[in-house]
Amino acid sequence: NNKMKTELLETETGDLQLVEAPANEATMPRADAVAIFSDYQTKVAALDETAGSLKVTKITDTLGQKMAREARLSYRAIRLEVDKARVGLVDGMTKEVRRINSNAKQVIDHCEAKEKMLLEQEQFIERETARLENEARTARAAEIAPFLNGPLTVDLGKITEEEYQKMLVDAKDLHELRENRKRKAEEEAAKKAAEEAAERQRMIEDNARLKREADEREAAVKAEREAAEKEAAKERQRIEAERQKEREVAEAKQWAADAEAAKERAAARRLRDEAAKRDREAKAEQARKEQAAKDAQAERDEAARKAAAAPDREKLMAFAESIRALPVPALSPAAEATRVDVAAKLESFANWITKQANAI
Repeated sequence: NNKMKTELLETETGDLQLVEAPANEATMPRADAVAIFSDYQTKVAALDETAGSLKVTKITDTLGQKMAREARLSYRAIRLEVDKARVGLVDGMTKEVRRINSNAKQVIDHCEAKEKMLLEQEQFIERETARLENEARTARAAEIAPFLNGPLTVDLGKITEEEYQKMLVDAKDLHELRENRKRKAEEEAAKKAAEEAAERQRMIEDNARLKREADEREAAVKAEREAAEKEAAKERQRIEAERQKEREVAEAKQWAADAEAAKERAAARRLRDEAAKRDREAKAEQARKEQAAKDAQAERDEAARKAAAAPDREKLMAFAESIRALPVPALSPAAEATRVDVAAKLESFANWITKQANAI
């Protein structure tokens, strides 16, 4: 029945029941949606046959311009109609989807609330058991902790009261045993410390006595050593005074001998210097004469070489002038830099030839 629709409503007791309500035809999906868009596609295909290849290429083609406008407006009309139909169809479908989601949500929320309530009942025994175990675990851990020497390997909340009491007694016994051992160890350590302290005191006293005896022996040896050192110092002073007199006499004799030898060395040095001076002057004169002869021969050789090479030099000088006289062709303004560079290269080459000619 298109005039009625079924909805889920929640009663005052929290239950759900189905009721019928008037239906809005605008929210129902359209069965002819495919046919509607098929008609529009047919219209577009027919329009493509007449206007799809239409093209204006001349400014005088006013007819083509008019046909293009009419075809564009036809396309625009189809586009606007299709968009309007699409909006209408989507709006109706959106309302229907919202109604479906709303009804489904009522059922889902109701079921979830019931599931939550029933799950709490279902898990009551597990929760209560866990709570009691946690309470027992906390109380037992606080009670047995003072008697433990390490972590527990059992869960105090899961063992029976009988098992826990036995574990508590064992822990207390072990704790008392450890305390007894600790006290005994402390007493033995204190006794050993007292004995070690007494031994250290005895060693301190012995060391002090040995040090006093060593100091007394060292003082006696020091006194004997100082007396011997004084006697030895007097003997060294006497010997040093005698040696000083002997050194002064020997130095006076050596000074006189050195003075005489110095006079003799000075006379011999003057004779050697005079002979060396005469020899240097003779060698310098000989070298001057030999150099003058070499310079004269070199001048004669250079004159002969230049006389022999004069024709070659003149040839090269003439060739250099011919290079300078070569005309450089006139070029366009864009190539003026190239023309200047060529002229400079020719002048540089002519200068190099001139330099080579002058070196002959």
